[in-house]
Amino acid sequence: HAIACLLPANLHALYAEQQREQARAEEAARSNEMLTQLTRQLRQNLPGISQELLARQLRDALPGAKQCGRCGFGPVAHFACSDLRAHHGQRNRGGRIDNSCRQCGWFASNISAWPEWDGKVHNAAAVAPTSTRIPSTL
Repeated sequence: HAIACLLPANLHALYAEQQREQARAEEAARSNEMLTQLTRQLRQNLPGISQELLARQLRDALPGAKQCGRCGFGPVAHFACSDLRAHHGQRNRGGRIDNSCRQCGWFASNISAWPEWDGKVHNAAAVAPTSTRIPSTL
């Protein structure tokens, strides 16, 4: 390339790396768009398969996700401390932290009481955070 003749070697190497990063970012954006379109089509044409695809993607994206001990609602992503009572009910960023199940209201004071997610996506779930009814995430 002509630009290689105009730039010092270290700047050209940086330029080339940024060009590769840009190409990877554009490819990732195209892939995400294709996945979004495919998911939309599956939901319209084959709702059961669409649900299965979503469940598989969530299992991959949320290892260690939890589910409600009463109604099985999940996945619930846990990211904070294990003591769920510590901040339960606390005001935060214009909302209130709520570490209970957003489906049935079940509450356990420690994350260890929440069962591992069984991999089934409930219609209301998508991804159920549970540590801020803002929305919450355990």
